[in-house]
Amino acid sequence: MKSLESLLGFTRINKYLSENKKLTSIDLTENWLNEYKENVTYISDAISLNENLKVLNLRMNYLGNNRENVMILCEGLKKSHSLEEINLEINNLAKNLICMQYFSEAIIVNNSLKSIILNCNDIGYESAGIKFFSEALQQNSKIKRIQLKESYIKNNFQRMKYFVDALRINSCLEELDFSNDFSDKNNIECYNYFFDMLKENRSLKTLNFSCTFLGMQKEVIVNLCQSIKINCALENLYLGQIELGETEILISELTEVISTNKTLKFIDLSYNNFHLVNSNKNVNMLCFNDFKNAIKKNKNILEIDLTGNFRHENQFFIKMYFDDIRIKFNK
Repeated sequence: MKSLESLLGFTRINKYLSENKKLTSIDLTENWLNEYKENVTYISDAISLNENLKVLNLRMNYLGNNRENVMILCEGLKKSHSLEEINLEINNLAKNLICMQYFSEAIIVNNSLKSIILNCNDIGYESAGIKFFSEALQQNSKIKRIQLKESYIKNNFQRMKYFVDALRINSCLEELDFSNDFSDKNNIECYNYFFDMLKENRSLKTLNFSCTFLGMQKEVIVNLCQSIKINCALENLYLGQIELGETEILISELTEVISTNKTLKFIDLSYNNFHLVNSNKNVNMLCFNDFKNAIKKNKNILEIDLTGNFRHENQFFIKMYFDDIRIKFNK
């Protein structure tokens, strides 16, 4: 599969893409668009002219390998009045800083985008790249969802500061995915700066920190819990596979959050080794008792994911204890 043109005959269907009245979504995952400028031009024309197109998936097209292609795509984004979601995962956008500048300028001008997926683009690898993006985010009032998996923003304080300062100004972002980033093991300062913002944020409803080193640092998890106690907007919190349950103090902090917070509806605590709090399973259940009581008393929480945390013989007991809350033990 060398080109989208040879696969689909894009020169012949360009007019169709631009004028079709029923097409709402295009998935062009892994089509090597970066190799042919004409292909990117057709896509740019489609998103600027087609008033019904809502979703564009350009995952794994490595557009950042050629800054001219990114410029062409962004010109279409600037003119689009209908596109609501764009997936640019694995496109090497940070390979050339001018690509991040083009994309950030498009975000400022565009008034229709609500969801941006930028996973695995290393946009936090260079300070200038994340600065461009953060400045654009400050000026955009439409985007509600951003995915930044493996973004490397959390491994440098200045880069994290650019992004967090943008969130202090932006009042429309509702969902942020910071998961799958293991570059953050020793960056307590970065996390704490983010959590200070979280205390006063009133727009974020979903926050994902799964698959990070967050739980390995006692100070970090304590500060997160303190922030969530104060926050009055967050509804969905993902803390899966962050080694959360290795010490009793972490479970204690989380218990206090559940006892205090009035907005949380869903908590993902999967694969956090709660069974390792103490090797004696009787002591383990005793330690977990306050946590269970807090959950049962909190009438706002609808579901908790505890997959991969307990021995099979303990699961039945826990399910029986929570009679009105959905407890998941398997994904």
